[in-house]
Amino acid sequence: MLIFLLLLDSIPIRSGATQTPFEPNMNLPMNPSSPTHQPHRSESPEISAATIERILCLTAAGLSHSQSSVNRALNSPAGWDLPWHPLLQRAYDLVLLQLTKDGVPRDQLPLSIADFIGLCHRPLHEWGLCIPSGSEIDFSDILLLVDGDLTSDAQEWFKTGPFPDLEYFENAWFVRFRRACNVSAAPQQSYVAIREWMIRHPMVDQLEFLTFKQNHDLALGDVIEAAYEPIPQTYIQDGSSQQCVHCGCPMYARPEPGCTRPDCRKQNLPQGKPIPLPNEGRLLHPALLRFLMIPGRTELDLYDRLRKKGCEVSLWPGLDQYDLRVVLPNGRTFAVDVKDWKNPVLLARSLRTELPTDHGDEFWYVFPSRCIRQQPDYVSVFKRSLPAALRKSVHAGSVSTFLKALIQS
Repeated sequence: MLIFLLLLDSIPIRSGATQTPFEPNMNLPMNPSSPTHQPHRSESPEISAATIERILCLTAAGLSHSQSSVNRALNSPAGWDLPWHPLLQRAYDLVLLQLTKDGVPRDQLPLSIADFIGLCHRPLHEWGLCIPSGSEIDFSDILLLVDGDLTSDAQEWFKTGPFPDLEYFENAWFVRFRRACNVSAAPQQSYVAIREWMIRHPMVDQLEFLTFKQNHDLALGDVIEAAYEPIPQTYIQDGSSQQCVHCGCPMYARPEPGCTRPDCRKQNLPQGKPIPLPNEGRLLHPALLRFLMIPGRTELDLYDRLRKKGCEVSLWPGLDQYDLRVVLPNGRTFAVDVKDWKNPVLLARSLRTELPTDHGDEFWYVFPSRCIRQQPDYVSVFKRSLPAALRKSVHAGSVSTFLKALIQS
């Protein structure tokens, strides 16, 4: 701690810098291997990997909690809550300390949290940190922000971070949802009907939204209300909005079209499907877009395909013990949990260590084919990262791999 304080005291931190979060210090190191920046390793690779993971968890959580809810609703990427969230301050302090220990010249250091947020718009290998080789996680291309929006990397590191005191919106919402279903007249039917509707309607006209809400009792209606926000005007043009055909998220209407999900924007995937909004409209909360709607599209697609093949299929049995229960004509039963995460190691860490008691003959983790295309060793890395007991009792693969396994059964 004393070394940390002495290092920080030797650097004039400009906490009140006028530089905006998206105008980073242009003197920050763009190439860690350049002649002007030759950091040395002061830790073993294992300690360095743990340090990098802590930095990512702290930064992702700090960024998430520093984004101004008002500015997010107005779709203003320059809006951040001040003073900075303590977790973001801790992340910044840790990065600054690590860069200083690694010998980064003073004129290449992020000298304010605004500079640090600018650094978060670059892949991790451009931060100047000594990234360890041989780790189970490939840290180098991790990117936390695109145009001020949190990427899948950021959201996944936040969810798996060691912050039990933080309330994740989707976790709290699901608890409330299940509680309301349990006291309804038909718990399982209510759960399936509402969740399926939300997946199919991430953006919905206000009148259609109110009609659906009023078809349920008061407790369930309150849960539905809590899941949605008004659609920002920057998503609406000429009485309609555009839904990304790749992920289902809304698209910016101006200043230029583009998916609101950074992962699609990075790949220049501009295709959209018009959603008429004659009475303005409602949009799923961002956390539910990411962790309910996006994987839900794969769940419902697989559900429809299996039914066409003559299988008996149930959605989210036991109020979401897993995603699909599949019964073949020969009586064999499969339990399926669909997962749509970018990082297979973080996904494996996030899972429960015990399977549901009614998982049938085989339990499968199924991933969208896109995950396998982007990372060919996704399945092997995922299984290697599972606890040993779970690794021996589950199957894992893409949608196509799972369907082939059913045919062979």
